[in-house]
Parts: sequence; structure tokens; C-alpha cells
Amino acid sequence: LDSEETQFKYVEERFPLKLREPVARFLHFNGIKRLDVLVEKVYSRFKNDFFPGETVYLRKTSKDSSEPLSNQATPQPDEALFKNPRKDESTQPQYQKPYIIKEKAHFNATKDPDTEEIIMPAYSKYMLMEENHGHKSLIADQSQLYRDRSTFTKHLIKCFCKITLKRASSKMGAPWAVKEEYLPMYGLTMDWPPEMLKYKEDEVLPDLARNKRSRSSEDGDDIVQEEDDNMDDL
Repeated sequence: LDSEETQFKYVEERFPLKLREPVARFLHFNGIKRLDVLVEKVYSRFKNDFFPGETVYLRKTSKDSSEPLSNQATPQPDEALFKNPRKDESTQPQYQKPYIIKEKAHFNATKDPDTEEIIMPAYSKYMLMEENHGHKSLIADQSQLYRDRSTFTKHLIKCFCKITLKRASSKMGAPWAVKEEYLPMYGLTMDWPPEMLKYKEDEVLPDLARNKRSRSSEDGDDIVQEEDDNMDDL
């Protein structure tokens, strides 16, 4: 997977379409310098965050599946996964049928008004519909969902970064930015965040450049005229 063409095909086939825009927004004007650290940040940030249109699966729970999902305990992986572990990063058992995320509701963290201590961390809930039977829906939270692991690996994220990103400028320490050809696709622009302006290329205004050229030309004419006058005096 070294060539850009192969990486592009790999991303197109595997990386969820509905996940690309949120990831691209996270990457755009990101100040993390090293690509490997950036990949780790993306993986950590989006591992348990899902978006409408994505295909997801429900984790197996120890309680009766007829109980509403919102009342169930945090799902636990199948014990067989620990008895016969595999080293392959992409291995993920498919416990149930696939679902499509139709809606997402995000809830902010609850804090103690006096101490600012977080009582309940932020979380999200999702409305799901069966992929093959659109009439049946249910509600689940992020702890009960997972992606097909072959669609979200660190190697896949790295390929997406290599295809999508460039350095925003040639200045040392410049942030990453999404390439121009992908900006419309992800609803992004090259408007620099205020905190990143110090890395922006120094622009020479057209009028200023034209004035400089004009002054240089006038100075040259003056020198020539002065030399001509001196020759006449001789």
C-alpha cells in the first residue's frame, strides 16, 4: 500500500463515507506536527463517535435483548474473544445484524455548579434502523455500538491523511490543511484560524508590488538622466 493510487483505492473501498467529513474537519488546520501522533489522535477521537448514515453493529449484552437498550448495562465483548484472541487488528465479531444511524443526539457533560467537577461525562445517543428492514428502529448509546473494524484502522486513517492533507504553508511549524481539491467535498475553506495566522505565507499586495517596481524604474531613469547631464558638462 505504498503508491498513492493504491492508497486512494483502499480508502475509497474501506473508509466510511459519512465519517470522512468529520475527520477532515478535525484534520484541517490541525497543529499536531507528526503524522503518526495525528493518526493516534484521530483514532482516539472517533473510535467511539458515530455519525448519521454510518453502518454500525450492536454489542452483545448479558441481559435480555428484549429490555430497552437505554436500560441495559454496558455491553461486554463475547468471552470467546478472550479465550481465542487474535492478533489481527481488523478482527471484530459481528454479534448482530447491521444497522444504519438515522439520527444522533449529543448531550453535554453535567458539572457540579460549585466545584465544576464533572458529574456525568458528555455522551451521545443514536436512533438506528435495520439495514435491510427500514421499518424497525431502536435507540442506543455509543457504548453499545461498534463499526466493522476493517473500516476503521490506524493504517486506513494514515492513508486518508496522506491523500487528503498538505502543509498549509512553507513556514516551519505550519499546520496541516486539507488539499484544495477536497475543500468543497467537505464544506471547508482556506480561511485561517486567528491562532494560526503566524504560519500563513507573507503576501505581497499587488498594488504594493507595482509601486515598488514603479519606484525602481523612476530611480533608474533619474540615474540615467544624471549621467547624461554629466556627459553634457564635459
